[in-house]
Amino acid sequence: MAGAIAGTAILKTDGKCDTLNTISLTINNVCNLHCGHCYLQYMSEEAHITDRVVNLVLSNDFRHLVIVGKEPLVNETSIEILCSITKKCVERNITVSFITNGLNLSRIPADIVPLFDYIDVSFDGGMESYKQYRKGNIFEIMNGIEYCLRNGLREVNALHTICDKTIDNVSECIRLKDNIPFKTILFTPYIVTDNQGYNEVFPLSLIDIIKRLDSNDDFINAHEASLLIDNYHIEQDGLNDNQLNCVLMSVRNQKKYLVYKDDPVFYGIIRVTYDGYILSPRQSLNTRLYRMAPQINANSNLNDLLMEMALYESMAHGN
Repeated sequence: MAGAIAGTAILKTDGKCDTLNTISLTINNVCNLHCGHCYLQYMSEEAHITDRVVNLVLSNDFRHLVIVGKEPLVNETSIEILCSITKKCVERNITVSFITNGLNLSRIPADIVPLFDYIDVSFDGGMESYKQYRKGNIFEIMNGIEYCLRNGLREVNALHTICDKTIDNVSECIRLKDNIPFKTILFTPYIVTDNQGYNEVFPLSLIDIIKRLDSNDDFINAHEASLLIDNYHIEQDGLNDNQLNCVLMSVRNQKKYLVYKDDPVFYGIIRVTYDGYILSPRQSLNTRLYRMAPQINANSNLNDLLMEMALYESMAHGN
């Protein structure tokens, strides 16, 4: 689920580090879709981030900001917030990306589009299966991506969650590249999280996913496509290194499987929520744990908190 936390950002880090690299910042608690695997089912009275939280985040030193929401383009208020944050980041030489379901991409002002380093669009389906699974209009997304590319977007990536309801749609997901020039098509296995809602899908074993993908010629032949395997997926399945390595040694192309055995916090990644909670990647997956986390204030040093999170993760989970 590292892909859910920060999209393709973990692929763009320079490896393990002990300084703050990337902040994943949620800007709202509103979405225009209902997806069966969503971990961001979170109960809160507030709906949007405040200038106070934004300014406190940007007072820290870091390299990249990933803007997320539930959906950062859900309405005009959220789009205005996204644009404002992006401008502030550019002024501070902080690069910016965001994760979106893509339905409102064409509503981003044209002069803002070139300011993004890249955009990650979550699909979980292809031309036919998208509507059935996500209940949205995929042509709106395609038109929005075309609009962004026409106005100077440098990179667009696709995100797909693999669960029992989407595993049969992998080829269809990949074939979207015939219409959209993705740099990366990133698949991530669904994991069970402790959120404040109800999930309508079930996880598949990591070994079964790898075997299914290895037998899929569309996945193997698409140079853009990869499966992100992180420590959460490995832990959920109770795999040890020997078991995972044995499976990966048997596949046709090991480079298709991106294995991150260390928690994303060791790559300098944390999350700050729209209501000001500072979370480790592991905490950010479980919305019931949010209010146990510290809240950002004028004395918050996010780099120091990153190191505390890394130490805790190392002691608790043996990273």
